[in-house]
This record gives sequence, C-alpha cells and structure tokens, in this order.
Amino acid sequence: PIEIRAGSGLGDSIYLQSVVRHLIEQGEQVEACTDWPEVFRPLEGKIKLSPWRRTRRVAHYPQGKNNPNTTQFQDSCLRAGVSPDIDLRLDWRPQNLKLIEKVKSGSRPVVAVQLPRQPMNRKDGFGSELLPNCAVIQRALDLIAPYVKTVQIGSGDAHFQLSGIDLNLAHRTSVSDLIDAVQTCDGVLG
Repeated sequence: PIEIRAGSGLGDSIYLQSVVRHLIEQGEQVEACTDWPEVFRPLEGKIKLSPWRRTRRVAHYPQGKNNPNTTQFQDSCLRAGVSPDIDLRLDWRPQNLKLIEKVKSGSRPVVAVQLPRQPMNRKDGFGSELLPNCAVIQRALDLIAPYVKTVQIGSGDAHFQLSGIDLNLAHRTSVSDLIDAVQTCDGVLG
C-alpha cells in the first residue's frame, strides 16, 4: 500500500483525508499516517490507519508557500502527486446530534469562532507572525453580534480572550464533536 502523511496538525489531516479518498477512488491501497484518526471515519474499512510518522510520500504544503497561484490544499495535492483539482471534502456524517441541536438552537445564523492561540499550537513560538490582530477579530465579533450566534471552538492556550461569545465549546469537544459543530455553522471566523 501507499504510505502517506501530511503535517502533524488537525487541518493537515483534513487535507490528507481528501488526498487519500482520491487515491482510493483511483484503486490504490493506502495507509494514512496521522494522529487524527477521527478525520478518516468516512473512509473506515477502506484504508489502514497508523500513528503519524515520516513517510516517503507526503501531502503537505510548505514547498508551495511562495506560489501565490495555489492554495495550501492544492500545494498538498501537488506534493502528494495528485491533481490539485480534486475535491476538498470530508463526506462527514454527523455523530453528536445533541451537540448539533445545541449549536443550531435559536433563529440566528451560526458562526464558529476559532480560539485565538499559537499557530499550529507550537510551544516554541514558530509561526507567531501568523497570529492575527485579535482586537480586529473582536471588533468583527462586536459588529456581527446582533445578527448571528457565535460558537467558540478550538483548544490550546488562548492568546486573547474574546468577549460576546454565545456558546463556548473551546476545550470542550472531541475531534468528532468539533467537526460536527463546525459543519453545522453557517460561517467561520478564524
């Protein structure tokens, strides 16, 4: 089988899942190396999963960062040796219906708001220049507050405490719950 990995983060595994699905659709046998096996639930029984480790085949984007004409996902596809035009999708089936009802409750559209934390959850400060100005995020939240329900998601050490959040799920979800919650939302602010 093809052994393939992405970067070690959750988002990296979401990209990887789409690449793996494409490879399976092409008739390949695939072993996905990831620390986020829940992301691969839609492919259960079709792939082998193993913990993240370095592999020869990689679906990751850093080598394409200097190309303004591609997205991170397209760069991941190109590095993996597949078309950059494949679909980025999870084919996710909801798991936690009670959580989904809680997130959807009310009549306003729902916006997921990512917990402001160190990019890539790195402890060494790598990527700090990617952290947005959280005061701007707060101003955006203040502007949309009358019109939407906000749901905070994510984990890690918060760099900024956002106010006006309607439902705080930060540090309170499994990976499957996080995907359920975000899939339920009408928009994301992060």
